[in-house]
Amino acid sequence: MTTHRRTALAGLLSAILALGLALPAQADRDERRTRLVQGAALLAIAGLIVHEARRDGRDDGRHRVARAPVPVPPDAPPPAAGGTDPALPASCLRQVASTGGAVTLYDGDCLDARSPVASDLPLTCGVIVRRPEGGIASGYRPDCLAGQGYEVADRR
Repeated sequence: MTTHRRTALAGLLSAILALGLALPAQADRDERRTRLVQGAALLAIAGLIVHEARRDGRDDGRHRVARAPVPVPPDAPPPAAGGTDPALPASCLRQVASTGGAVTLYDGDCLDARSPVASDLPLTCGVIVRRPEGGIASGYRPDCLAGQGYEVADRR
């Protein structure tokens, strides 16, 4: 129950009780009427309290819509068997020193110059390596490309 409603209910309850106590004892008719009004007010307040207590356990009433996951585009399929040659040139395979040790990768610039399928390589196989002397090297992981159906060189 909100603080504003609690304050309003407390004020209403105290006013009803004060009214009942402040009225002088008159004839039975007036006393019955006063008690009837007090009883009705107390029942209304009790009903509001029960209603608010039940409502507190529920959500805030706003309609929630589940969001669909962001679609991820599929990797580019390997070139068709009858089309361009999926074999990647061994001359583009490089050993790159990195902060975690030597890494073998296909140089992206070399592939752009020497392979017709370079623009179709899957981005999920791309890798960026931090060099020990500073700077970075980027390329493609041979094991990932092989898993995608490309013929990779066996030179290490």
